Amino acid sequence: MIYLDNSASSFFKPPAVIKAMANTLKFLPFNPSRAGHSGALKAGLLLYRTRTNLADYFGGSAERVIFTGGCTEALNLAILGGIKAGGHVITTPFEHNSVLRPLYHLGKTANVRVTLVTNPSSAASAIRPETSMIIINHVSNVTGQTADLMGFASVAEEKNIPLLVDAAQSAGHIEINMKGLGMSMLAIAPHKGLHAAQGVGALLVDEKITLRPLKFGGTGTASSSPIQPDEFPEGFESGTLPLPAIAALNAGLNYTREIFDANNKKILGLCARLIERLGEIRGVTLYSKPNVCGIVAFNIYGYASQEAGDVLSQQYDVAVRCGMHCAPLLHDFYGSKEGMIRASVGCDNTLSEIDFFVGAIREMAGITQ
Repeated sequence: MIYLDNSASSFFKPPAVIKAMANTLKFLPFNPSRAGHSGALKAGLLLYRTRTNLADYFGGSAERVIFTGGCTEALNLAILGGIKAGGHVITTPFEHNSVLRPLYHLGKTANVRVTLVTNPSSAASAIRPETSMIIINHVSNVTGQTADLMGFASVAEEKNIPLLVDAAQSAGHIEINMKGLGMSMLAIAPHKGLHAAQGVGALLVDEKITLRPLKFGGTGTASSSPIQPDEFPEGFESGTLPLPAIAALNAGLNYTREIFDANNKKILGLCARLIERLGEIRGVTLYSKPNVCGIVAFNIYGYASQEAGDVLSQQYDVAVRCGMHCAPLLHDFYGSKEGMIRASVGCDNTLSEIDFFVGAIREMAGITQ
């Protein structure tokens, strides 16, 4: 199989990531922060090292790194735990449902209003006295388009409005510094650009931000109180944390630090070649420009995107993602009512795989020469 679905989850997992996860399962199957024995203390140290590593890499604070079940949970915590009833939110039509659905829920249950914008200038014009958050998808999971993060951050800082950034696609591909940009919250999906395991995400939170917990239960702190604590980070991490996945995250982050330039240079080159070759095929509509995240969205005349995905899988053994990609407003914006075909390149893809894929698209488009 030729795997071109790395934006869903990266295929390549470095040996160090696999080893870290296996070793934790084998030698460290303990619950950190729940006991004083040596095993629990070692587990707690791994937890602390991973928080510190993430904070150092993304320009945050270690005590403000919250581990979640994934990027979706991180975004839900930031939105549902950070926006007050009657508030106003500014976001874009390029957001994932991990942002749109919590906002829709708040609109129905807490009278929260949402304004959609496409650039920092329109964001600045949309600000109201009750505006309580600006939410930006750093890189579109559909087209690979990169938002003007510096521009949005400037607007947020000038108006003293919290800025939440969805870095599900960009983390590991684009350098991000929370403090340097004045970012309030950053949500990441480690199993994508950081080449870690599925099952863990993280929300990095600035010191000025207060949140309401969404989960209630054991935290290892204030156990005699019936009230859920809201101290960072334990108050937001009720239950047993996925330590093997966290160990894999730490190893994946170390790997990303070492090969950041080389891997992303390769991905950008493969992405640019794919876009150039697809642009030569009559009947192909392209929605992407070359991008370091390796995302290429397009459609083929005469095919619904889902149909094209089935053909690519069944006849060519190529894995892509097709449909709405959990981003319905983006398709309203582009007028792609039946979705798009998305091929997403990873660091372990090759030029020959790209050329094979382009040949398959040419055949599907009815071009034989």
